[in-house]
Amino acid sequence: MFQIIMDECAERNLYPDPKCLHLDFESAVIEAAKEFRKQCGMIGALALLPLHLVEDGMKYLKNSLPENLMDLLVYFDSYYVNGNYRRIGNDENNMRFRKLPPMFPPAVWNVNKTTLNDCHRTNNIVERWNNRFSKLVGQKHPTIWKLIRKIKNEIDVDRAQLALDALGELRRTKRGQNQTINIRLKELVIRQSEDKLSIGDFLTAVSNNIRKRTE
Repeated sequence: MFQIIMDECAERNLYPDPKCLHLDFESAVIEAAKEFRKQCGMIGALALLPLHLVEDGMKYLKNSLPENLMDLLVYFDSYYVNGNYRRIGNDENNMRFRKLPPMFPPAVWNVNKTTLNDCHRTNNIVERWNNRFSKLVGQKHPTIWKLIRKIKNEIDVDRAQLALDALGELRRTKRGQNQTINIRLKELVIRQSEDKLSIGDFLTAVSNNIRKRTE
């Protein structure tokens, strides 16, 4: 629908650049938005493929996703998967290109083994500690003496927690939807590693689970 509007504007030499759109959310628009989010989720699902299959996953997406996502795929491929090509030299009769590696290669962001090992896929736990410590300090620019006192308090808390761990005290674990989704993602990664899921089915299934987390 959006593409039709843009095409009609182009025919009239109009090139709008709206900052926002107001829509009455009819069912067709809602379904189109859901489908778009699912397709974007499939790009994110590349992170859970085995490292050696990420390039194959990108090939699958380029062959299966609609044309209106090609710009996004080309961008993601250039910066995160295969890299890009840059022309070298000025000889029009002898054009040469140099392959440039991606700025953020898959080895940096792939979380396949992290998921299999039940490790954290993000740094959210670090962010939580940072937010907690910031609240503990209570101000953005504390004096060095206040900061030292707060660090000592934090060390005391950690020592108390280590003591509880030594006694076998159970820590609170993830619950609810996040825990369920993490279990499902690990199961999908295992099934794919056992060749029980094709690349396409795997990316679709992971995307569906990611969507559930945000709904």
